[in-house]
Amino acid sequence: MFLASAKSTMNLAIRDYPCPTLDMIQDVVADHYGLTALDLVSDRRGRSEARPRMLVMWLAKHCTPHSLPAIGKMFGGRDHSTVMHAIKRIDHLMQGDDDLATTAQTMRAYFQEAWTTRSLVA
Repeated sequence: MFLASAKSTMNLAIRDYPCPTLDMIQDVVADHYGLTALDLVSDRRGRSEARPRMLVMWLAKHCTPHSLPAIGKMFGGRDHSTVMHAIKRIDHLMQGDDDLATTAQTMRAYFQEAWTTRSLVA
């Protein structure tokens, strides 16, 4: 599961940052899906890259104070409307895909809990 990766990525960051960074979210999601951070910012549109990319955008919106343009910039200068579409798409996909819904909600809760309590969740 992603928890081992999340712990190694965020071990010290919890004390140093007020919220998860986009890079941290990207690294955790990429590791969970067996991708690299470069795969997530690439122009490839295959499902194996697009869904994890949209999930990172969804998590960034829900776990950070970053604006949609700032999130889009992190993904190779994508427009804020692309980020809006990704967020809506993940919300829609979660309604019919229990695995995606569980992964997204677990990651969201993990990031939020880790930064709320300022410690890693077991």
